[in-house]
Amino acid sequence: MFTLFPPENDPKHDGAHYVSGRDAAVHLRTLMLNWLTDQESQEGVNELRKLEGKYRRKYPWIRRARARSERSRLQTSWQPIPVRSTAEILEYASRRLIRSGRDILDGIEAAVQAYGQYLQHSEPSGLEDLWNTPSGEIPSPKHEERMSEKICEVIRDAFQENAVSASRESQIRRRLVPKKDGGEPGSETDVFVSVPALGVVSGDPMEVVVEVKRSCNREAKESLRSQLVDRYMSEAGTDFGFYIVVYLDAPSLRDSHKPVWSTLEEAQYDIVQQAEAIETDTSGTTCVRPHVIDARIQ
Repeated sequence: MFTLFPPENDPKHDGAHYVSGRDAAVHLRTLMLNWLTDQESQEGVNELRKLEGKYRRKYPWIRRARARSERSRLQTSWQPIPVRSTAEILEYASRRLIRSGRDILDGIEAAVQAYGQYLQHSEPSGLEDLWNTPSGEIPSPKHEERMSEKICEVIRDAFQENAVSASRESQIRRRLVPKKDGGEPGSETDVFVSVPALGVVSGDPMEVVVEVKRSCNREAKESLRSQLVDRYMSEAGTDFGFYIVVYLDAPSLRDSHKPVWSTLEEAQYDIVQQAEAIETDTSGTTCVRPHVIDARIQ
């Protein structure tokens, strides 16, 4: 409606006037915007965010409609924090309350950051989790499935130790995409993090899809959008994803195992740019958190 009947071309009237087809279109556009604003639903807020993202420069007043709708949704869907959750937070200062998809992303990020530190600084080295290191031979990365399994364990342990969601446990599990549905060896695994309804602001269960790629995977440069966002997140019906590249490099590494990026920093920059572009393209409704785990053998 904003494209077909832009507000700057609306007819101006003084007093009584004949209602033209254009007047009726303007009235319908106003009714539709007001209806969307009054829905008090996340879907309505998302649609208003899309309008705001597309027309914010021409019609900055759309922001007021979106803000009003978002405020109403939060007021009507707010749930008090369960007493048990409050008690856990007060008892254990390290615990964090999970109330939104972004809270889940923060929890996953903290877990994988700690795991990255462990890989590089633990004694004995934690890198053997991810590398085959036979004596006297060139090391080689373990399969991507193994890395997904390990990262699933890391996230699960971190959430069990530090996350407070509600009266039920969060679910962290691996999911396999069968080959008949397009799964391929080395790219068929992902991890789901699900927080029960009582633990989130919206009242709806929150799910985050975690996609793990080895840095030597030839699809790693494109999979953030093509697999994680367009496929796995779409199938799961979630707007939140986490994309992990395990950066594996070592002296004398075989060409087939060398990273598709020149440096770890280049890999991090690349996937951050992709994630930011997706959030911009969707006016903030889709959020992917990118992260590179340093698993290099120095």
